[in-house]
Amino acid sequence: MNILFVVYHPLGYGGAEISAYQLALSLQGQGHRVFIASTGHYEGVKSYCFFAYKLIPFFPFHNFYLSRFLSDVIRKEKIDIIHAHDRLTSIPSILAAEREGIPSVVHFRDYWFACPRSSCMGPRLSEYDRCSFSIIFREYPFYRWPLDLYKWLYLRSVPKILNRATVKVANSNAILRRLKANGIIRNVHVVGIFRDFSFFPKATSYDFLSFPLKKKVLTFLGGLTYTKGILFVLRSLLSVLHERDDTSFLIVGHGPLEKAIRDFILENNISDKIFLSSSVSLDSITEIYRRSDIVVLPSLWQEPFSGVILEAGLMKKPVVASAVGGNVEVILDGKTGFLVSPNDSSLWRERISYLLDNPSICRKIGEAAFRHIKNNFSREVITKKIEGLYLSANVG
Repeated sequence: MNILFVVYHPLGYGGAEISAYQLALSLQGQGHRVFIASTGHYEGVKSYCFFAYKLIPFFPFHNFYLSRFLSDVIRKEKIDIIHAHDRLTSIPSILAAEREGIPSVVHFRDYWFACPRSSCMGPRLSEYDRCSFSIIFREYPFYRWPLDLYKWLYLRSVPKILNRATVKVANSNAILRRLKANGIIRNVHVVGIFRDFSFFPKATSYDFLSFPLKKKVLTFLGGLTYTKGILFVLRSLLSVLHERDDTSFLIVGHGPLEKAIRDFILENNISDKIFLSSSVSLDSITEIYRRSDIVVLPSLWQEPFSGVILEAGLMKKPVVASAVGGNVEVILDGKTGFLVSPNDSSLWRERISYLLDNPSICRKIGEAAFRHIKNNFSREVITKKIEGLYLSANVG
């Protein structure tokens, strides 16, 4: 089968790109010919690079340009099915597939179809299933109104086109629910993601290890945004860090809250306890987990499906996560990790302290997480499900 993946950002941008890339490599391992169209090259997969049009705020141009580009690739490589993986490529992929007479698959990894910010959560932490004119004016800063309103008007036309995709793949039931709320209901399937560290490049150096980390390490990996809850968990665990001389907090990621985090560290005089690494390469991921004792995932939004849970589990590390979105579909509370209300500071402190005080429990939960992920979210399990969806699309 000749498969064309379409992913706007190059590898290294975020978790969605890792998921798409590893799935492409796995499908190649099953004997398929996989190609990737993107703004950057994906090593090990034949790539076609298109113009980075994201900063041009004119969606009809995006769709016209990329659909034409993809049509050329489809004809040149005799593509059997096209698989779009993000907001910026889904509509053009459907249009190109219809023009060339092949099936299309759209992969939903967040809520871009319902929200200009893709999160369905405003800065004031209010949630909604579908953005509206009033939500934009009530929730978002005035300087964002023109762009967010433009995106919102465009998104109103999107569900009708998305329903024309042959197959829709939702990462979790949290996404499925919002797809249905937005009228995207035809041929939607829930399939999780996987992580396989054998696909990660081998590390050449571990620059972050220059941090004077303590004996025990709490770790956060992800975007430094309000939806990810990083400031919330910092405030919640401040007393734990002050009370324990043996514990460090390693924050790995970048985003708009980086300055606020650095200011928080200075204001609370804990620069010897909290270390922020805003630019860690993909080849250092396994070493970060190896050095960690507990991984925290304090999401405030309905996190659709975090690869961090899978990565930590594969390294046999327990995760303490917010009981939201896809987290509750992956973590077995008390067995493969802990689920905590995202606003319950005292319970966050209690769970973290319990694990820090009981290393044997840490190991037991980490080993259970490893088995659970291997059985339910392995490369073989997820790839087989995706192949089945391709076949159901009557490829060829």
